[in-house]
Amino acid sequence: MNDRFIITSDNRLHLYLVWLVYVSINAAISLYLAFDLYKASLDRYGIVTGLLSFVILYAELDRLFITSKNFDFHKILVVSVVLKAATQLLPIIEIGAGICATYLVESLIGNVPFLSVYLQTMIDGAILSVVVAIISVPTRIAFRAIKNRHLIESRISAG
Repeated sequence: MNDRFIITSDNRLHLYLVWLVYVSINAAISLYLAFDLYKASLDRYGIVTGLLSFVILYAELDRLFITSKNFDFHKILVVSVVLKAATQLLPIIEIGAGICATYLVESLIGNVPFLSVYLQTMIDGAILSVVVAIISVPTRIAFRAIKNRHLIESRISAG
């Protein structure tokens, strides 16, 4: 299958680097706001550790899709993440997710260096991952429509 979205699963470092770019672009506004708000080194390590946790999660999910030869889900994931990155232009989604995450963590454990900001980053990322999941529904519908159209066109031209 020759497709520009396909990443070979035997090149795990490449996959992790690709997802580092995707996750970083998707977190740009959140990272900017968080680094402006949290100046302490331990808090910033919490932010970066949270970001890297999502890189690992998304890279491994994508690797699972690739190794199981589920290229449609691989493509849907990539396209949805790229589309979600465009929401950076409407930062209310990022800000709302960050406010929710901060409120939840501060209500539960208060301000614990590193841990509070790490948990805020993970909750913020989980909320934004729900946005990716929501985007993936119409993306999957569009992929199926395109695939069905090609199937119908090939049957018409063959018959």
